[in-house]
Amino acid sequence: MKNIKIKFTLITLVFFTITAKNFAQQQTIIGLQLNVESRHSYGIFYDIHSCFGFTIEKQLTKHSGISSGLFYRHLPNDYTFLYENQEHSATITEHYLYLPIQYKYYSGVINFSAGFGFSQYLRWTCKYSTIEVNDYNSGENFNFSLIGSLSKSYKIGDRSLLEPSFYFDKTFDLFYGLGISYKYKLTK
Repeated sequence: MKNIKIKFTLITLVFFTITAKNFAQQQTIIGLQLNVESRHSYGIFYDIHSCFGFTIEKQLTKHSGISSGLFYRHLPNDYTFLYENQEHSATITEHYLYLPIQYKYYSGVINFSAGFGFSQYLRWTCKYSTIEVNDYNSGENFNFSLIGSLSKSYKIGDRSLLEPSFYFDKTFDLFYGLGISYKYKLTK
């Protein structure tokens, strides 16, 4: 696990070092984003939940750029199980830190993004349990995913943008949802 955290940190540092060094003269956009998403896993539909974080973009040309960010994602799971011949239930929520890295194509009509995402498991919490839960195994601590999104930017000020989006994120599970971003151009 320590080895995976080191790799995750190195990938992040290399990405930001390369983009900051090579594209410093291009347009930089920062933002805050809120997503409302759903998850499907092995044919099961899970409840709708939220994901939020900050974003950074480097628009390299009129139509091309790189986007990334850092997000907090929580995934509630409802369980029913038998213990001492009695049925019990619990809601266990897994907490993750999520880092997407995407190529972004800008157009006047719609923007398209595609790339990779990295999720790091943080911890679990238990709510609404009919019995005390002392242990839980989330499976993988580090996940890799393929991601894509469609979005549309609306100018709401001299340097401010509002950008609604539809996205998907495929790991072992399929996530899809709607997002809204407030973005600010650091350079004109």
